[in-house]
Amino acid sequence: MRTSILAAAVLLASCTLQPPPASLPDGAVWIEHLQRDLGPFWTMPDAIDEPPGNFPTFRCDDGRRWNPADPCPELTNAGSWISDNLDRQYVRMQSRQTYFYGVAYHLTGDERMLELAKAGAEWIRSNAIDRTSGGAVSWFRGGVADGPPSLRTTQDLAYAELGLAMVYNLTRDPALLDDILRLKDYIFRTYDDGHGLLLWVADDPDGDEELRRELVSQLDQINAYMLLLTPILPESHRSGWTRDLVRLADGMVHL
Repeated sequence: MRTSILAAAVLLASCTLQPPPASLPDGAVWIEHLQRDLGPFWTMPDAIDEPPGNFPTFRCDDGRRWNPADPCPELTNAGSWISDNLDRQYVRMQSRQTYFYGVAYHLTGDERMLELAKAGAEWIRSNAIDRTSGGAVSWFRGGVADGPPSLRTTQDLAYAELGLAMVYNLTRDPALLDDILRLKDYIFRTYDDGHGLLLWVADDPDGDEELRRELVSQLDQINAYMLLLTPILPESHRSGWTRDLVRLADGMVHL
């Protein structure tokens, strides 16, 4: 019964109003889409720092990385939640770009894509994993981690796992798995509300953000890394992750 709740919750979260197509395009169509439409934006020089891995958060529609000396209107005229934070470097964006390169390698076997994915994962491990708290940095400003650990959101932490999870899926690197497990344990230990849900933030001394109960605090643990990794984890971890998936599904049903 509990596994059926999990399946129903995941299906409900991912479904759309439109029925699925009778058949999906074959592999050649996906590879063409990647190489023609997506790849150029993510493989141009402005997408990749030197050394690779320190990927920029903000880039213009033509692919140029954000430059305050030569600003592009699509960013300066964006909503304040973007335009006021153009000096931030978000770990979730670096993680998503890392994930992209992993998917590109998975589709094409292009070794350069794998090297870029591994570089992104290594940057996250070396810079964004908080060795003091066990969590992960949400963003950097001027190369310095910004914001107190207690206000880092569970959604940010879930997406810090995303790129790491994809690279582990491809490489089975045990050192990478150690950081993935440590961060996941930190999330479930630090943000547990005692009633089966994960909090939005761990503590908010100046407000009441820790009272928020967000669907994405639960859901993004599932879709960012847990569904991808649980089936391939060593058995010593797989059963615990499976129980946590059921817990999250139950929590979303009753949220």
